[in-house]
Amino acid sequence: MNTKNKIAILGANSYISKDLIKNLINDNYSDLVLFSRNPINLTNVLIKENSTSIRSLGYDQFLKEEYDIIINFVGESDPSKLAIIGKDIFSITDYYDNLALKSLKNNSKCKYIFISSGDAYGDVFNEPVNETTQSKFDLNNLQPYEYYGAAKYLAETRHRNIEEYSIIDVRVFSYFSENINLNGKFLLNEIITSVKNNSVFSTVKNNIWRDYIGPKDFFNFINILIKQAPTNISIDCYSKGPIDKNSMLSIMTQKYGLKIKELSYLEKEEKIDRKAYYFSLNKFANSFGYTPSLSSIELIVQEFEKILNIKL
Repeated sequence: MNTKNKIAILGANSYISKDLIKNLINDNYSDLVLFSRNPINLTNVLIKENSTSIRSLGYDQFLKEEYDIIINFVGESDPSKLAIIGKDIFSITDYYDNLALKSLKNNSKCKYIFISSGDAYGDVFNEPVNETTQSKFDLNNLQPYEYYGAAKYLAETRHRNIEEYSIIDVRVFSYFSENINLNGKFLLNEIITSVKNNSVFSTVKNNIWRDYIGPKDFFNFINILIKQAPTNISIDCYSKGPIDKNSMLSIMTQKYGLKIKELSYLEKEEKIDRKAYYFSLNKFANSFGYTPSLSSIELIVQEFEKILNIKL
């Protein structure tokens, strides 16, 4: 018989966490306590699932209980929103990370899963990262586009220095599901919007590589970590295989009639994408039993068709 885990989720209103929550709800040994700044926003999830094993609370209630697992999703990766948040991303990341660490001080048996980012590697993506890649930041001359990654990097550094706690930093590179916010400023958001509106997708002529993980594989990834013995590590997420932009656009054109216009960087008025190869070749998670079920393009097509069928 499975032991019931009491799982606290910080940042429960985020897009990725909501997908995970829906999968955890079906997990018959998980007792979920969801924390967010606006817990009422999660009421629809609770009513829909009609589960008595879920509670939605404000952060002022967090330290009043103990948990078996804490999963911290707090953060913002959308470039347009990060531009507004600016340097505050450091204090936001620190505040909620320290909240989790305070809980661990009172309950050292708790496992803390911190949702980090591939951006924690810094300026290294002229090639894919691997098990020997070291993070690269000029902390004395940080640029605004580096704030998010640097905040994650500093949190991970802090975690490695408290080895007595079980902390796993999960570096998510690219994530995609049917529940994506189409107003976000990401490549796939703009492609989907162009198909739905039958409008032209404008893009610069460079090619870039991305690796997308989705709800099923991310749930399996987290579920495996939940069941692991206590450890203190950073670990990279990955799918069965990455996809390059040109190949993806070709498939989107063939399957969905995407219209494309290639522009120069001057016409697009944007900086060169510094992350040409934004994915990891480090398959350390395999040693824990993680095996992805979908490649990036398989996931994209699967979720893309859900969006077209459901939301058009």
